[in-house]
Amino acid sequence: MDLKKYDLYILDYDGCLLDSMPMWRSSASNFIKSLGYQPKDNLDERIPIFTDIESGLLLKEEYNLDYSINELMDKIDNYVNKNYEVVKLKDGALSILKKLKEMNKKIILLSASGIDILKLNLKYNHIYDYFNEVISIYNHETLSKVSGSAISYVMDKYNINKDKTIIIDDSLSTILSANKLGVDSIAIYDSYSSYNKEDELKQNAKMFLKLNELSELI
Repeated sequence: MDLKKYDLYILDYDGCLLDSMPMWRSSASNFIKSLGYQPKDNLDERIPIFTDIESGLLLKEEYNLDYSINELMDKIDNYVNKNYEVVKLKDGALSILKKLKEMNKKIILLSASGIDILKLNLKYNHIYDYFNEVISIYNHETLSKVSGSAISYVMDKYNINKDKTIIIDDSLSTILSANKLGVDSIAIYDSYSSYNKEDELKQNAKMFLKLNELSELI
């Protein structure tokens, strides 16, 4: 597989370039601990999306938190910003970005995380300027990586066809949507997001490997 033949590289962030999945997977329980409460064992399983208002309402009721929902959501946002900002890149991330930049490729970051926390972490890791564009689809009404609409949007915007586009992501749903669009993809191993999905990732992506292994092939 010639990894240099593409003109447009659409990269995911959480679990792909950024080693943030451990933080996200335990964020609800760690947040409750920070307020002085003991979290129930299954809290993180029941709240996979920590920053939406439904999660805030559940936490407020379940732990009888003495905050208005707006005050609680502010506390959650501050907690996430503080912890997400300092998450480090996966091994190989910087090397990949440098090589793609040197080859003058179009590099788009397409993430489901909020734009504000993305910018905080990108600047912390000194990689913001490697991307032609940073796109957040967090709470977006029309763009989705699961449906493929976000991928189509990027290709249309940069006027690059599917044969010259590649998706690099750790999520099976994104890999499957790339397949439906006829876009090549590389699945990145992550100890959290790849759990019980390795066979499907191998079957549906052109390659399935760790990020530092990919960096050696570009």
